[in-house]
Amino acid sequence: MRAWLYQPPAHRLRASYLIAPGLHYAGPADPRLDRFCRVLSGAGYNVLAPFLPDFMELRVRASLTEDLARCLDLLLSRPDWSCDRQPALFSISFGALPALRVASSPRFRSRLRRLFLFGGYANWSQTIEYCLTGCIDGRKHGQRDPLNQPVVFMNLLDALEAFDGDRPALDRAWMEYVRATWGRPEMKASERYQPLARIIASRLDPQLAETFLLGCGLRPKSYEYCREALGEPSLRALLDPGPSMAQVRCPVTIVHGLDDDVIPYSQSEQLYEGLKDVTKSELFLTGLVDHTRSVGKVGAGLREVIILRDICARLGSP
Repeated sequence: MRAWLYQPPAHRLRASYLIAPGLHYAGPADPRLDRFCRVLSGAGYNVLAPFLPDFMELRVRASLTEDLARCLDLLLSRPDWSCDRQPALFSISFGALPALRVASSPRFRSRLRRLFLFGGYANWSQTIEYCLTGCIDGRKHGQRDPLNQPVVFMNLLDALEAFDGDRPALDRAWMEYVRATWGRPEMKASERYQPLARIIASRLDPQLAETFLLGCGLRPKSYEYCREALGEPSLRALLDPGPSMAQVRCPVTIVHGLDDDVIPYSQSEQLYEGLKDVTKSELFLTGLVDHTRSVGKVGAGLREVIILRDICARLGSP
């Protein structure tokens, strides 16, 4: 496993951060994450950003927690990287799952300065429903990003007995689609992503092509197709962060964009409700960002300015 270490000049070193990246094929090489790490380092922090192999394959596996724990062990073993202060753990999106599990483990729960959860989730079945339908518990909840459906299918397909085709070929096709669409807001329009999906499907066996198009949202009832898998106990054990929340002891700062179209902000409200009675927790909901970027709003109100100031204060506190 690779990791990038961002180091400020030695005389400016204040403390350290471990990043739990989101589910993305580029890992820390995603320009948005790379820039964030450089900004933190420029403010005087060592930043360790691992390339978590499972997330780079767009898969959620138990080994994610083990890999993130290895990175925290490395950081803690190097006092020259952290000035002997406790590191902070900063998670992004689905990185909240391994971050919560690491932060709640007996090995680490007293060794973290703070846990940041940016754009994370608390209820995995609601998050999947939103990703596929734009609804939560059957009710419309904002505007979803249509480009994330293949990742849901990549992670649920093993639990669906109805599928017995060439899984590696299907995964390669979905990865090609993701690489061509993610990070490009113009591809969210149906007239952009649907022709691309059909071109890729045309190169597949007809049976695989139908499943591929279903996973890309070009066939009806994709949520109904996946509903069977949502009841699998093994998936609940794998994807549910709930049991970890009760064991977190370090302070937690939760941040979510009101315009997030990947994981709705109500998931961070649930994270806060689950954490506020077990540790010192705070929740910031802001209209200045969506899931991965600034939304470029002009004329933000005083509330937004105060939120941004307070978030920066938490990031900068040694």
